[in-house]
Amino acid sequence: MKQSQKRLYSSLLALLLCNSILLASCQKKSDQESESSDAATDGIISSEQTTDENQPSSPVPDANGLEYQLNEEEKTCTITGLGTYGKNELIIPSSVEGHTVTRIEDKAFYNCTNLTGIALPNSLTSIGNHAFYGCTALQSVENNVVYVGNWAIGMVDYSTAAMLTIRENTVGIGDFAFQSLLNLTHVILPEGLLYLGCGAFCLSENIKSITLPNSLKEIGMDAFGDCYGITSITIPNQVNKIGDHAFAMCKNLKEIVIPDSVTEMGESVFSNCSNLESVTLSKSLKSLPDWMFYQCNKLVKMTIPEGVTEIGSFFFYECANLEQIILSSSVTQIYDYAFDKCDNLKTVYYTGTREQWNITVDFPNEPFSNATICYYSEATPSTQGNYWRYVDGVPQIWDSSPTNEFVSFEKGEVGGIEGGAIIEW
Repeated sequence: MKQSQKRLYSSLLALLLCNSILLASCQKKSDQESESSDAATDGIISSEQTTDENQPSSPVPDANGLEYQLNEEEKTCTITGLGTYGKNELIIPSSVEGHTVTRIEDKAFYNCTNLTGIALPNSLTSIGNHAFYGCTALQSVENNVVYVGNWAIGMVDYSTAAMLTIRENTVGIGDFAFQSLLNLTHVILPEGLLYLGCGAFCLSENIKSITLPNSLKEIGMDAFGDCYGITSITIPNQVNKIGDHAFAMCKNLKEIVIPDSVTEMGESVFSNCSNLESVTLSKSLKSLPDWMFYQCNKLVKMTIPEGVTEIGSFFFYECANLEQIILSSSVTQIYDYAFDKCDNLKTVYYTGTREQWNITVDFPNEPFSNATICYYSEATPSTQGNYWRYVDGVPQIWDSSPTNEFVSFEKGEVGGIEGGAIIEW
């Protein structure tokens, strides 16, 4: 009971957080329009949002005077400012006191006009918003795109860009670098690109064509949030991490294949993708995050691959047309609201046997609990019940007399689905 309540509270907090991020994104759009003249002068986007995905502790100086903070996991760190660094040539180290440098913080070198040169480490995976605002001596411009070192961080003129071509040898795109480009329709990204920053293309709602390079490793939080024009996108099979809300509100996205290279996904990655019809999940995922397919009303069926042990809170919440699930026998936990409001869910094809079924199902998940549970049987079943097998790659129920798989319980009792599932109240 206490565990379920705690999970519910944390999930509701996640929803409030999601809404605040979307509201902040809209505010950034307004800020950008009002500061467009500054952006044209300095080549940096005019958003004021900061990202706190890895918000560290208080900054301290390194041996050369640069300020840094340890990231949450304390194995990596973020450069946060110039500190007492006294040189005009800015050299960002690859590590500080044994901690790998992975990020340059928002506004870290804001208006550091005395800097005349820069060297960035290969360990860098993220450059924050306005990190080099006003550092014109460090910037180079090509085809309207502003670069610092081998990172693209913004544009000179945001108002008319219809096509964006990122130059060769670019390894990363900074946070919010190309957000709210309402005229942008086509994006060309080079091979060798490794990182797409937080909000990299968010609110660029008319993008119709974008090809992600095979070299890409990480897709940042909200990278393509609210990109309504995207109908299809291929995630390369080198990507290992996809951040929170990465494709949220991509309302015309119809299908997605998440390659097996992906081992980590954030919350709400495809929430409110209202035309999403076909999804293939990575077989390397162990835990499916909260809110992942919230209000994806065109989803009819889904396969939860082997290896997955947990399905997060609100995972399919309000997927009103979801009818069937192929559920891996490796699943042991379904958290609260994962299938809530999925009122058309009829059949759960469980890939294990009746004896293997041992899934804890948190309350409320009534559509799941009321669905027909079918157990896998390659051969003709010898006992009465609901069984299935694959016929030409499609689930097929064996002909047999069905039995009622669900037992109803009064509130306050603990009960479950025949075979061991527990419903927590």
